[in-house]
Amino acid sequence: MERAGSALGPLIKDLGLEDALKLYRIQHSWKKFVGEPLASHSFPAALKGGLLFVNVNSPAWLQQAGYFKTKMIEKLGGFGVSDMRLKLGRLEPPARKERTSVLPPRVEPDPAIVEELISAIEDDELREAARRAVRKALGTPRKKD
Repeated sequence: MERAGSALGPLIKDLGLEDALKLYRIQHSWKKFVGEPLASHSFPAALKGGLLFVNVNSPAWLQQAGYFKTKMIEKLGGFGVSDMRLKLGRLEPPARKERTSVLPPRVEPDPAIVEELISAIEDDELREAARRAVRKALGTPRKKD
């Protein structure tokens, strides 16, 4: 039986979600990696191909973070971080807008497309999980008439 992680890893990479997933993990462990008080004045904003973009909330903390840049890169190397850019900016991403009832309902994608995408998965349980994920990813809002 194939493990879910071994099948999902290539899918995540093919969908271009690898950096986003790494960034999410870095953001949620930021305080552990850089410690206080630096964590209160900085926030990882983006990760692109090994380059981590970190927002810092004041010029003084920007300078302070610069002193620890090499050490931070070493600690984050396990996430593929090979370089870091520090800049003045917002500490947290803008709040996501919650879906409201004004949005139209999602439309179920073509079942033939879904089955074609998951056809190579041999394990029944994993194939069903992938089927649900693909349906959710491919579903689109219904157009208003």
